[in-house]
Amino acid sequence: PAAGATLYATHCTACHGAERAGVPPTFPTLTDVAKRLQPAQIKEKISKGGGLMPPFPQLSPQEIEDIASYLEH
Repeated sequence: PAAGATLYATHCTACHGAERAGVPPTFPTLTDVAKRLQPAQIKEKISKGGGLMPPFPQLSPQEIEDIASYLEH
């Protein structure tokens, strides 16, 4: 999760906040995202985006895995 935390800080905090609280409904909270989405859905959302969330095609599969792992904890 440490690698994912660093990636989250770089790519996700601008919208979802340092504490993953978001600004609902515009930027959803990610504190309990693993209860709402399966790991594969989380990874797909990171890579492909959706709604207001932009895709992050520059992230490697390992980086996406690291962020998803961080969000699950």
